[in-house]
Amino acid sequence: MMRPVRLYLAGPAGVGKTKVAEGLAARHGFQRISLGDLVREECMRLELPLTRGNLQAVGDLLRRDRDDDAALAAMTLARVLPAARGVVVDGVRLVAEAEALRCSGFVGVAVHAREDVRLGRLRARDRSADVPEHRTELEAKRVPVDLRFVNGSDDPAVFAHGLEWLLYRVRQAQHALTL
Repeated sequence: MMRPVRLYLAGPAGVGKTKVAEGLAARHGFQRISLGDLVREECMRLELPLTRGNLQAVGDLLRRDRDDDAALAAMTLARVLPAARGVVVDGVRLVAEAEALRCSGFVGVAVHAREDVRLGRLRARDRSADVPEHRTELEAKRVPVDLRFVNGSDDPAVFAHGLEWLLYRVRQAQHALTL
């Protein structure tokens, strides 16, 4: 029996991490866990508007309350379903989060997109590209990864082929980690 795939996606805002995670979940039945969703849930619990500033502040609060930059990774691991065919964690932005997931057998994937594509995606979300960078955006550039994936095509067939290649490479990386 093949071991369940476990991977996390890292990268700056607008590169398409969520699209990749949703694609893997839809095509392969993977459980998708979004670190951003965990923070959004906490914002809603606190009855705060879902603004970029509030999301960043609540993410910091969750980490500070637990005195642990890997607090969101711990929350993620607690949600992993034992029977899941695979798990994809979307939105890893801190080194400590990545290291906690790696210790649990996850393979890290850096998602990239051309800068013009990334900025276009941010503008489509009504997010300015010149927003002062929060520490999570700055540290996202240093998150340890095993593979890189360029999310550069809006063509569904090309994207699907890219996901298959990514899944093949993740399985190879997982196998190498167990040797």
